[in-house]
Amino acid sequence: MKTKINDLELAAINGGSANKNQLKSALDLLIQLTDSMTFESDRARDEYQKLEHECKIESYEPPELNDLRGLCKKTEEFATDLLCYSLAHFKKDAYQDR
Repeated sequence: MKTKINDLELAAINGGSANKNQLKSALDLLIQLTDSMTFESDRARDEYQKLEHECKIESYEPPELNDLRGLCKKTEEFATDLLCYSLAHFKKDAYQDR
């Protein structure tokens, strides 16, 4: 998606309202995806922490908990990457609008 947005930005700079409309649509999708992944990351972290707490109470840590920890970390990294890209992109746009 990042590559597509970057390509659309270049095409929009070179002219054409069709390219600008495609860029706007792609950016809208990026915002939706970022919001969704941020929500999922938060939800996954909360669920993991509940399970981890329950396991500590029971003094038992199933091996699957490590797998879940890894999935939560990957989801969080992906959400963070999207958020950073989104913020950098919109910050760049704000400076260009000056």
